[in-house]
Amino acid sequence: ALVAHGLPADVPPTMRVGEADHLAPTRAVVPGAVTRDPVLLGGLVAAAMVATVVMTTLIVGPFYLSRALRLSASRAGLVLATGPAVAALTAAVAGAVVHRHGAARTALGGLLAMAAGVAALALLPAACGTAGFLVPLVVLTSGYALFQTGNNTAVVGRAGDADRGAIAGLLTLSRYVGLITGTALMGAVFDRATGGSLAPPAEAVAAGLRTTMAVALLPIASAIALALVACACVVRRVRADAPLTPSPHQPLNERTDSPCLERF
Repeated sequence: ALVAHGLPADVPPTMRVGEADHLAPTRAVVPGAVTRDPVLLGGLVAAAMVATVVMTTLIVGPFYLSRALRLSASRAGLVLATGPAVAALTAAVAGAVVHRHGAARTALGGLLAMAAGVAALALLPAACGTAGFLVPLVVLTSGYALFQTGNNTAVVGRAGDADRGAIAGLLTLSRYVGLITGTALMGAVFDRATGGSLAPPAEAVAAGLRTTMAVALLPIASAIALALVACACVVRRVRADAPLTPSPHQPLNERTDSPCLERF
């Protein structure tokens, strides 16, 4: 009866259920699947790198809009608020994109869009004005929403039932690590690029934005590389596990002709 109710067999019959809780095996804070699965680990690292880049726009953007473009505080706030608004609208339809094209394709497409937006900001001339900052910001934040939806779906989907909650917590942790890194590291890069002055001139702020965004291309490129490596791992695993002649009734993501980016 004790075994049937989930208690160890060596628990004395007189012991209450609550008193046997300390006999339950402890669970690791970080599931072992994270270190064993390169796809899972890559998704967590990529989430941190992407959050670093997103935080960079929030750190550098206000200085560029207020000093280089000389916008008022209210107008600068409206321009910066466009990014989260676009991300929210994109996230509303990103789930359908994941369902149609797969989690990994969605995540990789989001990373490529982010890379395009960051590259545009790195090459941004101040003569383009507000539109020259706003358009790349829209591309970057929409790509971020696609990546987040695809990456979260893929990482949590690869976790087992017992580890799913822990993996979801690690995803949140990785994002916060990225936000902290973006604040500290990219803020230091921008400060160095502008000469370390408390009131840098407009030209120095514009140059600092371009330099900081050029540095931000490195974590984006690393995240794209991780995504491609993860896709290669998935392709090898699917081809190794799939039968030579798949049944037409077999699920698509278990067949050898499944899209190489079906799962991230």
